[in-house]
Amino acid sequence: MVAFMGTLAGLAPVTAGAADAGKVDKSGVVVWIFLGLCALIVAAQVIPPLLRRLGLSRGKGKPGRDGKP
Repeated sequence: MVAFMGTLAGLAPVTAGAADAGKVDKSGVVVWIFLGLCALIVAAQVIPPLLRRLGLSRGKGKPGRDGKP
């Protein structure tokens, strides 16, 4: 356990220095629009099964052809 903590303590300055060397990118709005579109696609696929699971979908109590629900 002590060796693991020593390794982490030794690598901390290296990772802190690597965080400063990032490239500045000006495509922030385009990335957020893309992520929003991805979120809409995921929500459109997740909401109907959730509604069915909770029993909130239409047609849950309608009788079938033979009169049974």
